[in-house]
Amino acid sequence: MSTRPSPLLSNVSYQCLHPYPFPPLLPCPFFKAVPRRPTPILRMRARDDDMEDDIIGCRRRYEGRQYRRQVGQQIRQLRQQHMMINLLNLRADHVVSNTPFNDSGWGADKVKDDNPRFKYGTPPDNNGNYVWIQHYIYHLAPNGKAGFVMASGALSGGSIEGEIRKKIIEGDPIYGIIATPAKLFYTVSILVSILFLRKSKPEYMKRKVLFVYAKQMFKPISRRQVVFTDEHIARIVEKFRMFEAGDPEEKINELGFAKVATIEEIESFD
Repeated sequence: MSTRPSPLLSNVSYQCLHPYPFPPLLPCPFFKAVPRRPTPILRMRARDDDMEDDIIGCRRRYEGRQYRRQVGQQIRQLRQQHMMINLLNLRADHVVSNTPFNDSGWGADKVKDDNPRFKYGTPPDNNGNYVWIQHYIYHLAPNGKAGFVMASGALSGGSIEGEIRKKIIEGDPIYGIIATPAKLFYTVSILVSILFLRKSKPEYMKRKVLFVYAKQMFKPISRRQVVFTDEHIARIVEKFRMFEAGDPEEKINELGFAKVATIEEIESFD
């Protein structure tokens, strides 16, 4: 059996210089040899030369497994970095989400002060409502829209959340809010609202928000759940289409159901 030393047993390690997340196997021009400290090789006094060859062969296989494991870890790390960069740069034309309500322990202590998603402020760790809202705002494309459900408590909370809400209102990404009836969700009985965001508003919608009060519009389907009927949905959609089309506010406003409010009016009640 040959005892020619393997490259993996020499005093040389290999460093990946490939610029992409999937480096090829050796040999490759993107790899270069880097001197390293010698690794002690198992030595054994053996009467039989074949035994020594077997030991060297085992060592080679062990080194080979270690090398493949290191390359695999490097590939996984590069893939994760590549994925994080892509997610950070993601811009969506439309976002539709059933947001977790009042999510606690979301990891506020791990967020850096310069995180671009939280330009309105870092929400408290015991409630992640404004984590999601700011997350959607950040990832919208220039003409993107978002629609999502949110616990109604997010619209009236104080402290840090109240300060963040005021900054978001002043930033003017919200263009519609629907107050929904209780028991709309089978698993929770808390009141929820549906919020609509736009990254940029047309001139006639700027500093205005359409409020729709739909708490009395529902059809019970069980003791624990209610739903919107097609007629209810059509009535709500009609108001939003009128608002987006730039119809006069006098035509959109309906006592007890729909109201176009200015940012100044909202701030006076907040």
